[in-house]
Amino acid sequence: MQQSEQDNDNTESASQTSDESMPANSSTRQGERKEAEEEDIWSSLYKSFTQAAQQEQQTQAEDSTVQILTREMDDYVQLPLLDRNSNELDWWKQHTGQFSHLYVLAKKFLSTPTSSVYSERLFSGYGNIFEEKRSRSLPKSGEKLLFLHNNMKLLDK
Repeated sequence: MQQSEQDNDNTESASQTSDESMPANSSTRQGERKEAEEEDIWSSLYKSFTQAAQQEQQTQAEDSTVQILTREMDDYVQLPLLDRNSNELDWWKQHTGQFSHLYVLAKKFLSTPTSSVYSERLFSGYGNIFEEKRSRSLPKSGEKLLFLHNNMKLLDK
């Protein structure tokens, strides 16, 4: 037992002398490496927590937007219908505060003036395809020709 204690003492003194014989730069470098590793660990941990928090905030924002839209839709559906002669855009302007999200959609879809010009052009083009000379053409062929005729300008780009 005394022999093993002496061996331990000798080992400790040998390690002390080897540490003393090592240059100071080596221990400084090892300390810097440990600090850099600890810094990397903490920075990656911080990044992970930051990303998780941002994802949570985004999810909450999406959930709250859905809840707001749902509430606005429910409130809107419960209102009485407008008279046929009333102006829908004026009504939406008056109720912008109450239905702020729906107002954006209403303004987009209600402000477009209705016109039959485009549909008349389609029927005219369809009539030109199905003349008496082309009475044997199949409806599918006519639809394809009309589609190509109306979209040819997009192919040129």
